[in-house]
Order: sequence, then C-alpha cells, then structure tokens
Amino acid sequence: MVPGRADPGGSVRVAVINHTRVKLPARSLLVRGAEQALAGLRRRARGRPLAATLVCVGERRMKDYNRRFTGRSELTDVLAFFEGEVDREEGTYRAGDVIVCSEAARRQARARGIRVSDELLLYAVHGWLHLAGYRDATSAQRAGMVDAERCIMNKLGLRRTD
Repeated sequence: MVPGRADPGGSVRVAVINHTRVKLPARSLLVRGAEQALAGLRRRARGRPLAATLVCVGERRMKDYNRRFTGRSELTDVLAFFEGEVDREEGTYRAGDVIVCSEAARRQARARGIRVSDELLLYAVHGWLHLAGYRDATSAQRAGMVDAERCIMNKLGLRRTD
C-alpha cells in the first residue's frame, strides 16, 4: 500500500509479540477483536488502516511496566498506551500498544473455568477499547466497558464471564 493512501477496506493490522510460552488466541480472533474494539477510531484514521501492537509478558515484566508507567508496584492484567498518530512510512493510523499479562490471565482463567487464551483475548479487547477512548475509572464507565467487551466477545463466538 502506498503511504498516505486511503484503505477502502478500513482494515486493522495487529502486530503480536509474545514474550511468554503461553499460547495466544488465534490471530484471526485477535484481528477481529481489534477491528471491533477500535472501530471508534476509524474517523481519525481517515481511511488508513488502523495499527496496534499486542504484547504478552510475564508477571515480573508486567509489574515492572506497571510501576514504571503508572507508579503502582503491583501486578495488573492489561496496560494500554494510546498513540493516535499516522505512521507515514506504513500508511497506517497507529492506535497504540496493549500489554497483557500471561500470569494474571492464567490465574483468572482458572478461577473462571475458561481457557487462558480466551482470558487473554478479553484482556486484548479491554486494552483496545481503552485505545478507542473507553474508560473504567467509575462504576458507570466500567459498566459501559463491560457491555462493550461482552458485545465484542459474543461477536467472536465467546462469552465474557464475570
């Protein structure tokens, strides 16, 4: 694709980096989840493909990132970093990066009785919704985020379990 040219399909490009041995969700699910969650950024992208990076890390690295970027020295499941810029070289609109924690997903999946890959998909969707502007600081915001997650997970053929 020529940089700066509009992409009539409005596709989403997801770069996946796995620093763990945990099996991630199928690439097709990740892309479809990103397409759903990032749909709110299409206007900003002005016809360019959306691009996002998903990084899966272990507990120690996630604690380090959380401390470094939020000042909290505890484990978290998802961190999202909005970029919101056009990458002229790639011809994409960079939504940003989402970091998910395999250990948090493993524990939560066990508690919920679901597959770790399904929990990681939920974390990715949650992070992409943050990139699209969703917040979860208040109970009303959290309810809106959970509704959006549930809708997307259902479209992907999975249930969001609470």
